[in-house]
Amino acid sequence: MDISKRVLTEIDFGSEVGTSLYLREWSEKVDISFFEGDGETTHRYEMKMPLEAARELGKKLCEAIIKHDETKAQQQAAELEAARQAAIPADELEALEDALGDTE
Repeated sequence: MDISKRVLTEIDFGSEVGTSLYLREWSEKVDISFFEGDGETTHRYEMKMPLEAARELGKKLCEAIIKHDETKAQQQAAELEAARQAAIPADELEALEDALGDTE
């Protein structure tokens, strides 16, 4: 017989979340903290992990953010090109370029 137990904790931070990081060189551990207030109370969540796990987390986080940014840039370029192809009047096209951050 196989018995398993799963515990899942989900925390959805807002844009005001604070972060801190501390590398304990003597123990090769990393402390990562997230904190956010909701009026009078500040909630703080701490994760402690081995340095190797933190390296892998950092690597995956960077890769995911880079891929997200590249995908967003491609989508914005496609939207801008579609607008150009649709022959939008120059003033509207300029406003769209400004909104999308086109640097051409």
